[in-house]
Amino acid sequence: MYLVTNALSERLGSLYPFWQAPLPFDLINAEMSGRISAQGAHGIIRIAAHDTRDSLELKTAAYRRHYVAPSYCFAHCLPQQPQGDKPDTFAAEILQNHYNSEPLILQRGDHFLDLLDTAIAAEPRAIGFAQGLPDRETLALIRERGILTFAIVGNLLEALSADDFGIDVLVLQGMEAGGERSAFTNDLPHVEQSAQSLLQQVRAYSKKPLVLWGDISSAADVVAAIISGAQAVMLDRPFLACSENDDLSPEQRERVINGSEYQSSISDLYTARPLRCLYQPFSDNDEEVRQLLRGQEDLFAATFAQRPEERPLPVAISAIEDPRNLTHFLNQQAQHIRQLIA
Repeated sequence: MYLVTNALSERLGSLYPFWQAPLPFDLINAEMSGRISAQGAHGIIRIAAHDTRDSLELKTAAYRRHYVAPSYCFAHCLPQQPQGDKPDTFAAEILQNHYNSEPLILQRGDHFLDLLDTAIAAEPRAIGFAQGLPDRETLALIRERGILTFAIVGNLLEALSADDFGIDVLVLQGMEAGGERSAFTNDLPHVEQSAQSLLQQVRAYSKKPLVLWGDISSAADVVAAIISGAQAVMLDRPFLACSENDDLSPEQRERVINGSEYQSSISDLYTARPLRCLYQPFSDNDEEVRQLLRGQEDLFAATFAQRPEERPLPVAISAIEDPRNLTHFLNQQAQHIRQLIA
């Protein structure tokens, strides 16, 4: 039985109105995303700009160890931006020297359209976009295959643009959400606002299903979002801190669970957009080095593949309960939601 029955959860085959946030640096890897889907939530594979068709096929295979139909979210800046001729080897040497690591193995990502073809061939449930939208013809091609589309938006103008392009589901990201700050790569003004404020605005102008991505820390937050007009919520830290996500050390899990605004920073050092994360000592380095490395996600991804304990951890304002494992977390949330609804 569906926990909260609506057309969106039924189309995705989900028991719970929970979507997993597409976090960078494989903080929630493809196998963990498959586990999330197998447990009745909506697990999503994040596709980075430095991914290749081969790496995407490996991610899909890992996801399918647990659940057959994947979902994807592209982190590419869209419309597609041209790439340089080769990765920045000078910046790679700086990172290598900083971490005293082995030589970094950098890979040139395949073109967005090639990765999209690979994703479509996997017959996914959903394909989403975190940094703008492809052209209308590309979106029409995805819809012709019966694939649900979604876009992460951060303000009303982005939501209206995505609605106009025919996107099926709007994911509303508030300023308090943990992880990357998504934004369209165009001239639309960027307005910082809370997720609930954004929900109140967008629901007045769009009839599309809405997914709320804010500082969701309890079942009461989930119920409040649904009562306010959302069909689902997007979660970052609760899934990140589950014990099945064994890339995290016990110390890192503790920091994710208890992280607060006073221990966090918003930095565009690690990815091509601001990232709300727990404070990292590297962000105090010389400003010239920061300028050189800022936004070169492929460099940091290669570094953190060698040193996963150094990855920046998403955090929002409030603490969360220890989710322990996926089964415990989902059962506990379901019980609390039923009590609140009753």
